[in-house]
Amino acid sequence: MINLEIPKKLRQLGDMAHAVAEGMFRPISRKYDRFEHAYPEELDMLRSILQGMADGGSGMGADGLSQKKKVKAKTLKMATIWLLS
Repeated sequence: MINLEIPKKLRQLGDMAHAVAEGMFRPISRKYDRFEHAYPEELDMLRSILQGMADGGSGMGADGLSQKKKVKAKTLKMATIWLLS
């Protein structure tokens, strides 16, 4: 049987993606339905936000985070990079 649930490690990222879709892309969806070949400039802003989040998690261990939180941050960073590619 196939498990279609979002893994716990990525649930926060899924919630964030859902919030961005509702708050950022839903209000402008009609615009891009009409101009379907236009590049959505909002993606540039979202990319810079996500890259900033991914870059922020690359400390040298002096940040005081536990190993579990570091693994969670690394997982979130990898998922963010995967979304951007």
